[in-house]
Amino acid sequence: MSDGHITIGGDSEYELTVHPAFASACTVTNKATGQARKLYEQDRSKPVDCSKGHPKKHRIVLRGKNGKKRNVTITVDDPENAIASLSFNLYEEGHDPAAGGDSITTESVDVANAALTCPPYC
Repeated sequence: MSDGHITIGGDSEYELTVHPAFASACTVTNKATGQARKLYEQDRSKPVDCSKGHPKKHRIVLRGKNGKKRNVTITVDDPENAIASLSFNLYEEGHDPAAGGDSITTESVDVANAALTCPPYC
């Protein structure tokens, strides 16, 4: 897997690891309130250096902080750079898949792939 992933920990509930050549933004939305907050947004004044080629594999890692029980890793293998964005929903904390029945999703996570990279934006 290519190096260059960054970890952002400024949010009170989550730590996020992404590759800045893939992720231009990451937002978590509370499904009950509709309130969205950005965990990450690319600083458009600093394009990512991809002079050695654009990475083809990336990881998205979402970790809970301050007692929040989240530990999600998604590996993206996108050799043609075809993915524009990824979205996933999180079950309520304590979700037990063995319990059956309807489960509630409490948050959605959206990762946009519109990062400015160098080249061509240098």
